[in-house]
Amino acid sequence: MAKRGIGIYIGRKFIDIACVSGSIYRPLLIDYATKEIKTPDTHNNEESHINKDIKEALELFFSKVKAKPDEIFTSLPESAIMVRHFNMPVLHKTEQGQAIRFEAKKYIPFKIDEVISDFKIINTAKETKTMSIFFAAAQKKDVELQLKYLQSAGIDKIAGIDIAPLALLKVLGVNNKFKKDETVALLQLNRIEEVATINIIEGNYPAVSRDIGITQYKDTLPDRLMSE
Repeated sequence: MAKRGIGIYIGRKFIDIACVSGSIYRPLLIDYATKEIKTPDTHNNEESHINKDIKEALELFFSKVKAKPDEIFTSLPESAIMVRHFNMPVLHKTEQGQAIRFEAKKYIPFKIDEVISDFKIINTAKETKTMSIFFAAAQKKDVELQLKYLQSAGIDKIAGIDIAPLALLKVLGVNNKFKKDETVALLQLNRIEEVATINIIEGNYPAVSRDIGITQYKDTLPDRLMSE
């Protein structure tokens, strides 16, 4: 049997689950499911409702596909992710991690020890001896809450945590829907979550991200999207 992977997205109102087989170059969608979950209210201690909903959704889905996956990936909501671009002088590889995270403190509204982060050097300019950094971060509390939800459903090992625009880029890249290094505007219309998300992609990485409430701007949404 071909290797299988599960993708899980826990939004504000729904959990989405997808089972994929094959390879990165020839993926095959085996099955997909979505289930409504209650938005947590910490004042009324309703977080347990989400745990129950997620557990039931995953158990039903695993039973439906008649197997537990080899790998499980999850994605954080757009509102929980901070994406930043900045330039720095070229550094030796052994110095990059600490220096980049120190520099990133200027661009994120939280203490660096309060976030979980990752980065990639996406370009190095020899003439100016600078490197362009793509930096993504999420508050530890948001990541830990996501893992807690999954652990409540018996999932202790996560193969990876992705962000929506990068996941969409991978899908588009596999299907040759855009050219490498092309500037691309990704528009996600999520009717269920009632939000529209715009991501401007430059150099194969998100450069700008905006969330727009569909309900708030329902009468002027096209104009609002064009304005953003």
